[in-house]
Amino acid sequence: MPDATQLSTDHYLDLDDGKFAGTSKADLDQLFTTLAGDPDRNTLVVHFHGGNVSRKEGVEIAQRLLSVYRDAGAYPVFFIWNSSIGEVLGKMRASIARPLWQQVRGIFSWSAFRTLFKPQTRALPYRAAFALYRTAYALYRIAKRFATGRSHGVRATIVEEFLRAFFVADFGFAVWSLMKREIVHAFGADANTCGGTAFLLGLQQLWNKGWQPRIILVAHSGGSIYVCQFLENAAKHLPDAKFDVIFLAAAVTTELFQETLSRHGARIKNFRSFALKDPLESKDPLDTNPLIAFIYPRSLLYFMSGVCEQEDRDAEDIGDVPLAGMQRYCDNQRVYRDDDIKAVRSFLAKPKYAVWSVEDSGFGSASNNTTHVGFDNDRLTLCSLQHIIRKGF
Repeated sequence: MPDATQLSTDHYLDLDDGKFAGTSKADLDQLFTTLAGDPDRNTLVVHFHGGNVSRKEGVEIAQRLLSVYRDAGAYPVFFIWNSSIGEVLGKMRASIARPLWQQVRGIFSWSAFRTLFKPQTRALPYRAAFALYRTAYALYRIAKRFATGRSHGVRATIVEEFLRAFFVADFGFAVWSLMKREIVHAFGADANTCGGTAFLLGLQQLWNKGWQPRIILVAHSGGSIYVCQFLENAAKHLPDAKFDVIFLAAAVTTELFQETLSRHGARIKNFRSFALKDPLESKDPLDTNPLIAFIYPRSLLYFMSGVCEQEDRDAEDIGDVPLAGMQRYCDNQRVYRDDDIKAVRSFLAKPKYAVWSVEDSGFGSASNNTTHVGFDNDRLTLCSLQHIIRKGF
């Protein structure tokens, strides 16, 4: 584990597959003892970082934001959930039989693709026909997406559909699903091992003793899915509590967010979403590596929408899954007309609920951020968070 000497265990949970890892249930009990010992602490900020964040990066984020929340008068608690690609794949490899892992790995190995395009002479017609068929399938889907207004731009759409046609998108979906599984497992039945459940039960004990603070849930990117799960499970353990919610570049689908709003919207006391305007989202490259940025020129949320998410409700599998933190789905009412998108659009249309960066709509509603990853490190956005903590929404 990285050096966390600047970050006391009184301020974070370290969870691996939703279970206590770098911190323990005893550490969490001590966290609540610290809270109970200071009756003047009346604002609790619970921060959830995004997906594809390693333990080291999660601790660094918490270290950076600790003083931001403290200086605003809040007591911060960080959920560090070990969600990097390497970490989740390592856990998958450790949890399944080695022969099965070798088969899965073989599907995506270079040798498999080399065999496809340089096959034995006898098998050449069949494999060539397969490659031509999948290429035609990709071209059909690309044309369909442009015709229906569901494209992500020429280069991005081409990349997405060829990844889908040759099954690489299935790998992206599998990895993203493993990351989301980390969230679900945090709210398992065993309160001695499942960090999310243990946190809610500890909060419940203090709540029942009369300590009922203002609770602000802050979530970056995939952390917005964590908030949805948190609200779902808080309904069982804290039925009388209401929460302030702040999203930063939310990666939650409009489908899941609408479901959360329909079930627990009354428990959201105040809300604000900070996200990029679509022109900035469209120009924010997936990676700083020049080659990757050239191949796929759009943001991580575009890639998740086009490759990593699966749209169960859509039998035609368009490959353009609406996410709550993307402006295109709020603005384009002609193309996006499903009930969940309408509900989320209506919710975000409330005064000051949505801040589309770059924007300065006054105190607490300003952001100067221009990248997906930059919201929790943008000075103006952080000033907005501090204003919300001190003065409200």
